[in-house]
Amino acid sequence: MGAILLLAACVTAGFAESRKLSVRVERLEGFLKFLSAAKAEIRYTASPVERILARQGSGLDFQPGCLRAMEQGMNFQQAWEACAGMGWNKTDAALLRDFGQGFGATDLEGQLAHCGLYERLAGERLEEARRERDVKSKLYRTLGVSGGIAAVLLFL
Repeated sequence: MGAILLLAACVTAGFAESRKLSVRVERLEGFLKFLSAAKAEIRYTASPVERILARQGSGLDFQPGCLRAMEQGMNFQQAWEACAGMGWNKTDAALLRDFGQGFGATDLEGQLAHCGLYERLAGERLEEARRERDVKSKLYRTLGVSGGIAAVLLFL
């Protein structure tokens, strides 16, 4: 029974690491969709950033927390800084926080340029994340299974 549990734990660990890579890709895709939609809304309606986040940010996992923080009196930049990037890796979280610092801080053309810059930066990160997922995902699953079998054999 212990051997089966050990094997299951190793396999689960491998699949969990593999899943983290897919989650990173999904999060970056959601951020890119938000940027694209935000850019369009800024261009055509010149909406305030709070409204843009409420209407277009449903693909962001931290959007509800950010909106709650703004309802409690924080301005957009403070709420974004407090909520953005929780559970993200450090470099992606830094990208999100940097975006929030400049979002809503300039005129219409500045906002469009800001969103365009972060679309490009997030797109580069997304391509990197996809390559990493494609290369390492299968490796993590295989290591989990192989490591589990090896550990079981050592204990038998």
